[in-house]
Amino acid sequence: NPSRPAGQLSKKEFSDLWKAVRSTMNESIKHRGTSADSYVDAKGEPGTYEKKLKVYGREGEPCLRHDGGQIKKIKLAGRGTFFCPVCQK
Repeated sequence: NPSRPAGQLSKKEFSDLWKAVRSTMNESIKHRGTSADSYVDAKGEPGTYEKKLKVYGREGEPCLRHDGGQIKKIKLAGRGTFFCPVCQK
């Protein structure tokens, strides 16, 4: 849950989250990031990672894990945040 304070995570939850963040960042870098607006990389190529996004921009749609969850959007620190309340606790 993106609104849960990081200090409340158990060591295992923190470790799992860290692994997921690293994996996501590595995958995003491999695909040159997202090009939501007009962003391009140093070679002038747009990123293609937005094709792999599983929650962002999918408010109201079912979770792709088919767990019965529906993607929600909340505002945190002035930014839109998307998550599945069923599998992202």
